[in-house]
Amino acid sequence: MKKMTSIEIRKSWIKYFEKHQHTFVPSKSLVPENDPSLLWINSGVATLKDYFSGKKNPPSPRLVNSQKAIRTNDFFNVGITSRHHTFFEMLGNFSIGDYFKKEAIELAFNLLVKEWEIDPNLLWITVFEDDLDSYNKWIELGIKESQIIKCNSDRNFWDVGMGPCGPCTEIHYDRGEKYDPQKLGSKLILEDIENDRYVEIWNIVFSQFNNDGNNNYTELARKNIDTGAGLERLASISQDVPTNFDTDLFLPIIRSIEKYSEYKYDVNAYFTKDEDQTKINFAYRVISDHLRASVFSISDGVIPSNKERGYILRRLLRRLLVYIHNLKINNLNWLIDSIESIIQVMGEFYTTLSNEKNRIIKTIEKEISLFEITLKHGMKILESSINNQNIDANTTFKLVTTYGFPIELINEFANKKGVIVDINGFEKLYEEHQKISNSNKNSVGMEKQNSALLNLNCESKFLYESTELDSKIIKLFNDNFEEVDQLNNEDGYLIVETTPFYATSGGQIHDTGYINEFYVDNVFKAPTFQHVHHVKEATLKVNENVHLAINLENRRKNAAHHSSEHILQAALKNIIDENIKQKGAFKSPEKLTFDFQLDYKLSNQQLDAIETWINNYINKQYQVDVMFMNLEEAKSKNVIGYFEDVYKKIDGPLRVIKIGDKSMELCGGTHVNNTKDIEEFRIINLISKGSGMWRIEGISTQDNIETFKQEQLMNLKNILNNLEIDFNKNNFNINEVNDLLQKYSTLLTNSHLYEYPNIFNMLNNDINKIKNEQMNKNNLNEVKNIKNLYEEQIGKYKYIDINNVNDKSITMALEELTNEDKSGIYFLTTISNNKLQYFIATNKSNNINLNDFAKKINLIIEGKGGGKPYFVRGGSSFIDKKQLLIDFIKNQG
Repeated sequence: MKKMTSIEIRKSWIKYFEKHQHTFVPSKSLVPENDPSLLWINSGVATLKDYFSGKKNPPSPRLVNSQKAIRTNDFFNVGITSRHHTFFEMLGNFSIGDYFKKEAIELAFNLLVKEWEIDPNLLWITVFEDDLDSYNKWIELGIKESQIIKCNSDRNFWDVGMGPCGPCTEIHYDRGEKYDPQKLGSKLILEDIENDRYVEIWNIVFSQFNNDGNNNYTELARKNIDTGAGLERLASISQDVPTNFDTDLFLPIIRSIEKYSEYKYDVNAYFTKDEDQTKINFAYRVISDHLRASVFSISDGVIPSNKERGYILRRLLRRLLVYIHNLKINNLNWLIDSIESIIQVMGEFYTTLSNEKNRIIKTIEKEISLFEITLKHGMKILESSINNQNIDANTTFKLVTTYGFPIELINEFANKKGVIVDINGFEKLYEEHQKISNSNKNSVGMEKQNSALLNLNCESKFLYESTELDSKIIKLFNDNFEEVDQLNNEDGYLIVETTPFYATSGGQIHDTGYINEFYVDNVFKAPTFQHVHHVKEATLKVNENVHLAINLENRRKNAAHHSSEHILQAALKNIIDENIKQKGAFKSPEKLTFDFQLDYKLSNQQLDAIETWINNYINKQYQVDVMFMNLEEAKSKNVIGYFEDVYKKIDGPLRVIKIGDKSMELCGGTHVNNTKDIEEFRIINLISKGSGMWRIEGISTQDNIETFKQEQLMNLKNILNNLEIDFNKNNFNINEVNDLLQKYSTLLTNSHLYEYPNIFNMLNNDINKIKNEQMNKNNLNEVKNIKNLYEEQIGKYKYIDINNVNDKSITMALEELTNEDKSGIYFLTTISNNKLQYFIATNKSNNINLNDFAKKINLIIEGKGGGKPYFVRGGSSFIDKKQLLIDFIKNQG
């Protein structure tokens, strides 16, 4: 296969299929759009399901994509194998009732052999044993019969039990004997043995039949093609490297991280099998893989939490951070460098990544600071168990699932101390944990994966209209979700007969408040819908009568934001497009967010119109009505509700919120009684989520709006205070800082709140511009100083020695000197940041290659360096080599 970068492979794939009348479909968000059956987009076809099912008309019967995807069902295997990833990119070509087997196979063969120059003798093919069409087509194209394997339905028939199904053909690439250490040869692929020699690079599924659910198959009237080829695997073959982690998709990330560790990644460890190096490589693989998955999921709007996607993200981050800790990396710059590396590798295709960089970094930094505490607690538990010579199954399970410790790391610590880990017991607990997770795909938070909660058999009521009441505790759990009779000054969970506390759901965050004197910081719904309250440092007993009181101010602001979100949707439908639908929303006391699909960015004039419409609606003082009706009645009245599958499962009437004459939605959240209680609404941001997805952020209530303004002014002052400190340190003119404060304070005061993000972007641009101007002035002064420091002629070199000057000033000075003195050769030494550096320069017109001289110098100072023929530079950590360097120059004549 010809050598290509990952960017070239992706471009070549898309261009090839576009040339064959396929329409390119951009990669969609990792968060499925209105598809409760999926936690993540996990394949190339997952975003196209509605086209195949007929729910939507495709833009073309032929489609091509490169879709980002995440699979986390077995992420403990990441780093162990050569090709296993959580985040990956699936290249796909699809036919919806257009071409079928023969053309699909021919398209694949021609791309691989004619475009990518793969030797067809290295291709091995699997086909379904009854699929003679595919078998004969491969032979017709020149594949040897001995390299086409007929397989049974377990291996080569795609069937989910009911609905469209069909045979598939897989294309494998033979990487040669060096990836076959046991010399098993074709036995590896014939017997489907896990190996690194025969790598599956492409799977073509022929959706040909319909399964009625009883394994009775009938031919489909409209046949489809669904294919997938992993970009990472293709890159490893094209770039001829041992594993996917050694490709240009991962290695730049790994190299950016290893700068901060004494342990280095070694590509050749795959062949040398050095045990210590394998462990080091494993750590880097886990970090680079999990970081890619984290960066992309955060860019698509996922944030670390204890629920659903946020829980998966948190576990990925915690696992990679354990390995960062294991590699003894303490400098947080590894994070910035590695994220910049990911953006450099992937940003050309995923263009929104660079815009999200700061948010991604801040999100992960916040999670790091949270996890540092957790890591310390986890290490204490692990060390205590090791000291007691016993790491039982429950402790291991807790370390893995709650603290994010990788099982292999627990094993490693234990082995060093000669302690045995109960792996069998852990695996049984983890298997049960996975079964619970899989059976509750829409409720996969930590708190919902506990058998005690899954099997709750008690009644608990939530009263919307109450803000405080007396009730009785019917269930108590400690912080590990173990059922107990009492809590003794400790954190835990409880269920009461009746509660005024709203539990997080429908995008609205929970109430906070007190049960007796004990603070309630979280409330969630159990799988059987009871409201579970988390209390801090509580002393309580089962059957105890308690007083529950919510935080009224938080409830007021939550309600204002929820009602505002309904009105915002009505405004978008009335002003922008009646087909706009909510794709995601969040309501808290601080703000609301509303996600929607639109193929263009809203202008400031449109945002202003939306804001005005909403405030006019609020000022009409509409009563907020709560009504109840069944699903069919709600549909007949055009009530908005996007989760029909959820509502179908609810027995009895559904709750409908009606606000004025323009807003009526199915909703289980808390709301104001009258729109006047919202007081005021302001849009504070419009964010692109990529692929035509947008997010409006807004705030309601006058005190929230005033607080936001004051926070932004304080943010401005903090930025400029830090800038003033920086300017003083570098002897810059601080008058410009005062000018910026005056300019931007006025701008913030006189602008719409949704303009604030752009204003701060303008501020950053102005700061960078002023810094550059000030640095250039300083550089010019330093250049003059350097030029005046010419000390002596050493042999044929004009020598300058100066310390603690920036490299740019040195380069500028040498450029001026060699332009003024065209025959001269200038040699400069400097010691900066405890490092010896040298620079040698002459005019371009001289026919001299200074690199030869630099090589000799590097040997003398035990350093590195080089450059252009007329300008070289280098350095060494051994500053005591300076005199040796000067003596060497003197001897050059």
